[in-house]
Amino acid sequence: MSHTKFSQLVVGEKFKLPGSDVLMIKEILRQEPEFGWVNASYCHFNQPCYFSDDTPVMRKRSNAGKKLKLKAQPLRYQCVQCQKWVEESEAAMSKEGIMCLGCYTHSLQPNPK
Repeated sequence: MSHTKFSQLVVGEKFKLPGSDVLMIKEILRQEPEFGWVNASYCHFNQPCYFSDDTPVMRKRSNAGKKLKLKAQPLRYQCVQCQKWVEESEAAMSKEGIMCLGCYTHSLQPNPK
């Protein structure tokens, strides 16, 4: 759990007040006849309540201690001869442009006269 302010939560995000075990959920700010302004409710009791933006809360999600691992997107090229799409490891550069390995190998063969 990480400490933050109520304003940092997104609508629908669950949270707890510091020192409490009661789970709550942030809602869209609205005015209700019985309760006045409402922007949160108790998950299990379904009782609406209001918190100011600077109220300290604890949320479940946290980036602390996590490393972001970006997955590289493989580059793809279109062969100028056969128009087939191939990944970078299956492509070669020729005078005409990028080719798949099959077309490139064929282009290196001597032309019969």
